[in-house]
Amino acid sequence: MGGLGGFNSGKSHLFRYDGQKFTWFSAEDGAPSSAIIKISQDSQSRLWVGTVLEGVYVYDGKRFITSAALRQVGLVYDIFHDRQGNTWLVTNRGVVKIGVGWQPESGEALMRNLTTTDGLPHNEVRCLLEDKAGHLWFGTSEGLTRYTPSTTPPLVHIEKVVFADQTVQRPKEVEVSAAAKRVVIHYNAPSFRTPPHQMQYRGKLEGRDSDWSLTKERSVALLNLKPGEYTFFVKAIDRDLNESEPVSVTVKVVPPFYATAGFLLPTFSGGAVIVAMLVVQTVALVKRRRQIHAYQRVAVEELQEAKRVQMSLLPKEAPVVEGLEIAGTCMPANTVGGDFYDYLSLGNTTLAIVLADVTGKSMKAAMNAVLSSGALYAEAKEGMSPSQLLGALNLDLHARFTGLTNCAMMIATVETNKKVLRYANAGIPYPILRRSSAVSELESSGMPLGAYRHAQYEEIPALSLQSGDVIVFFSDGITEAPSKDEEERLYMETDGLPKLISEFSEQMTVQEMMDAILADVRDFSGNAPQSDDITVVVVKVL
Repeated sequence: MGGLGGFNSGKSHLFRYDGQKFTWFSAEDGAPSSAIIKISQDSQSRLWVGTVLEGVYVYDGKRFITSAALRQVGLVYDIFHDRQGNTWLVTNRGVVKIGVGWQPESGEALMRNLTTTDGLPHNEVRCLLEDKAGHLWFGTSEGLTRYTPSTTPPLVHIEKVVFADQTVQRPKEVEVSAAAKRVVIHYNAPSFRTPPHQMQYRGKLEGRDSDWSLTKERSVALLNLKPGEYTFFVKAIDRDLNESEPVSVTVKVVPPFYATAGFLLPTFSGGAVIVAMLVVQTVALVKRRRQIHAYQRVAVEELQEAKRVQMSLLPKEAPVVEGLEIAGTCMPANTVGGDFYDYLSLGNTTLAIVLADVTGKSMKAAMNAVLSSGALYAEAKEGMSPSQLLGALNLDLHARFTGLTNCAMMIATVETNKKVLRYANAGIPYPILRRSSAVSELESSGMPLGAYRHAQYEEIPALSLQSGDVIVFFSDGITEAPSKDEEERLYMETDGLPKLISEFSEQMTVQEMMDAILADVRDFSGNAPQSDDITVVVVKVL
């Protein structure tokens, strides 16, 4: 159906043969003018045309359609339509996934680009195959990799509604005075598979919006709402283009009190009644404030005691291990938090390093952190591997946790006599290994503890440590630290951490390395309040 010619000839290379004659499609017909590498037909009988210089065009039987996003995908080697109806573009800039039901006129709405940042060995991808199990195999310039798309939609929820000086958490319905000119609805779809910056959202205000709008923002501001009832719907779209069921919140806007008929009383006697009521209410308010202040003092004292208990569970100092230098710290975002770290002995020559992050904030997270720490000591046995210990902890905590509580945790063991590292992960950001100024992630993934009873945990192959190696373990309080600028970036969206670690000198102590990481995160966030607990452990091989 197509032929290859000079890449820059300026003429179309697309022909159609109907059994009797050839028809040439020119640029005047809307066809691409550069060389064509691939033509593929989807389930809707549309032709997808991949080119060398102009990206992708779609022919629906009547016209050629493209968009800015389609033209920027790069050199197209292959076009593939999977069993679910998604279209995959194999290019020299990675792999582009286009979701089911996507229409060319809609632009980038349901497009997702997979590159080396998502795990591809190289962005030059030449071919794609879907096996019987539904796995996708990508052939790249630097080898073969397998990708398993998720088909599980994300879960989205309304976090809070903010208006005037009020904040309502997890609401289904709120009542707002029309005097509040701005109502902000915050929503989120936390996911261990899709980073926050890759999650997209569709929002719609019933009665005002005719269609869903697409955004990466996690909040929407409703301005100058007139009295009435409004319902806001939102859906989340993850990195595999799975779309969640919508959730909603109803906003009832009522007239301000001074606009109601009963605000102004027609007589002086009515005004006197109001004055008397105000005096009574003022006296009651003074008494109430005194009670609140007393309760606040007790609450502060209890929080401080809870902090002392939680901090007592953390190591007072790093263990002294021949051939290793270790330092760690934990900084809760609130008075108490859900992060903790620890060092355990699993035998005379095996040291376990543990870093954990329990879901939730403040007191609830701290209570579950204490529970997780206790379970860790109860389950740890001499000779256990990291994956075995995570498996035992998962069964223990699954029976103890309530609701959606879970515990992300990583366990690394070091055989101190052989300098061999073993490591398994249950939802913690990948640690970073520095060796001779080169940095790499120690990739190992697994479900957070307590989330799924039958979860399995894998270990990385045993790693022989070398003198000068540095391993940095950290929680998502580091990776998800917000930026101080208006771009609303996260620290993990920059190359700041791996670049900083690669520049560590051999003369630096682990304490100096840890201080440098914390200082870089503080500089990135500026005066922004710490949004999550921060935990860091640094290990250096001497």
